[in-house]
This record gives sequence, C-alpha cells and structure tokens, in this order.
Amino acid sequence: MNNTFAMPKEQELVTSMKYAPVALFVYSRPEHTQRTIEALKLNNEAIDTDLYIFCDAPNPKANKEQVADIYATHAYLKSLKDGFANINLEISEIHRGAGKAIGRGISIVLAKHGKCIILENDMEVSPLFLEYMNTCLKAYKNDKKIYGIASTSYNIRLPKWYKKDLYLLPRTESWGWATWDDRWQGIDWDVKDFALLSNSKSLQNAFNKGGNDLYYMLKDQVEGKTDTWDLQWAWHVFKQRGYFVYSRYCFQENKGFDGSGRHCGCNDSVVKYFAPMYIKHKLEIDCTPLKPNGIIISRFRKYHNKYISFIREIPIINKLIKRMKRIKLYFVNH
Repeated sequence: MNNTFAMPKEQELVTSMKYAPVALFVYSRPEHTQRTIEALKLNNEAIDTDLYIFCDAPNPKANKEQVADIYATHAYLKSLKDGFANINLEISEIHRGAGKAIGRGISIVLAKHGKCIILENDMEVSPLFLEYMNTCLKAYKNDKKIYGIASTSYNIRLPKWYKKDLYLLPRTESWGWATWDDRWQGIDWDVKDFALLSNSKSLQNAFNKGGNDLYYMLKDQVEGKTDTWDLQWAWHVFKQRGYFVYSRYCFQENKGFDGSGRHCGCNDSVVKYFAPMYIKHKLEIDCTPLKPNGIIISRFRKYHNKYISFIREIPIINKLIKRMKRIKLYFVNH
C-alpha cells in the first residue's frame, strides 16, 4: 500500500490498471471526507481501483478553526490503509487554490492512466457508482464527440418517446464525473481567446446552450473574481463541439449544501432540482450510441435556468431565515 504521492516522481506510484483510477480532491471537512471515502468503499470495484487523493495546503487567510479542520482531514487521510488497490496521497506544502489544485491533479492522473474518475469530498456515491462510470468510459471511449461522463443528472422531463437510459448535453459536469486524457489535452487555462467570446453575442448564446450561467462564470474567472478550473474546461469542450453523457438517474449526492463548503451555500432543498438516485441493486444501463437531441437540450436549458435562479436566491433566503430566528429569539426573551 502506497500512502505517499511525491511529485514529480510519477514512476514511483503504485498502480492498478483494471479500472479507471479515482482522483479525490480534498481541502477540509474531515467528516464529509470520511463519508465520501466510506461510500466509495461500498463499490465492489473499489478494491481493484487506484485512489489518488490530493489535499491542498491551508489558505494563508484561513483562521485557526479552519486550519485545525484542514489538519484533522489530513490526519484522517494518513490513517487510510485499505479498501482500494492502492492509495496515493499527496498533501501539498503550498496553497494552490481550487482552480490550480484540481486542474493539476486531474492532469497528473490522466497522464498516468489515460482515463480518470473525479470526485470532491462532499460527494456520497452510490454502490454502483464505479461500475456505472467504468461502463460508460469503456462504451464511449472512441466516440470523440463525447468529452465526459456525468454521475449527476437534472430532474428534467424527457420526451415520452425517448426510451434510452442516457442522453447528451452540451454542458460539462464537475460533481462526480469522468473523462479521458485525449479530451483533456489542449485546454487553454488562461482563456487567451476570451475577447472573441466577449465581443460576440451569438457566440455567447451558443456557449450558453449549456446554461445561461456559463458565459458570466467564465467572465468572472478571466477577470480574477473566482478561482476555477471547470469553466476553462467547459469552454474547451464547447470549442470542440463536445458533449457530456447524462443519465436519467444520479449516482452520487452532493452533501455540500449544509454550509460547510465554500461554493455551495446552505440549502438542502436544492436537491429537488436533481434526478433521483439509482436504487436498483444491479446496474441495468444500456450504453447505446448517442446523438444530441434538440428537444432534450432545449428542455434542459429551460430547466437549468430555473435552477440557476434558485441558487442565486439561496444567500437571500438564508439571511431571511437567520433574521426570523433572531426576531423569534427576541420575543421569547422579552
């Protein structure tokens, strides 16, 4: 068992080639991290799967409580001894930030294995998660219009005549997903051609077929307002006219809407926007050839734009809830 990940000596990594490796990105939240790993262990394929864990160092601006939480997460990860073919753990000595840390980690694992399943530490996966991801990676490896496999899906209404289990969307996914090295190559992390997009309304509209938030989120990244990797990836996939495979069901749940994470806020009611979890005891997914469907894409965009509006309202809702609690407490005490 290898519990170290000393870069750049990639040849020292212990690897298993039976299944796609999992790259898990961790910062803090030891309880969430443990639940993520324990759920992953429940997959039959886990014992033959390489697990790569990347931990970023504390942000220099982090307070004592946050730093303690980060080091508690590191301590838990260092205690891992089994459950996977090999465990390769890297704890960074410098704070890279989410964008650079995740982009770098994915690149390392893809360069080594040619394919990769990516998770973050607020995701609890289904016992069939690894089987589903590996099945789709194998089925669609040679379909070059497909750039990734999503384990999350939205609760959109598919046409009654559409009988397939899977469908394509022009939107990348960052909550439990997989891809191949040849699709990942060539990403422009600096988005040097952003002026082309910002000066063209038609190009912005085309990019936003995957959701009206894409252009503005990429704009925030370029202007240094956010620290991301997935928006550059989304722009790259769009330029290649690529798609992601989505299922009628979810194979993981994001548990980061409890206020513990940096980006998701605090509101568990957001889960209503996602498809139901796959609850069968045996994977019965038909990985037939897929083509983009204009009706499905149109319905997704309309549905997702409602989701975006809801997400933007979460901070306002949370403030109102806190205010109501303070008012209630005031009257109780007076």
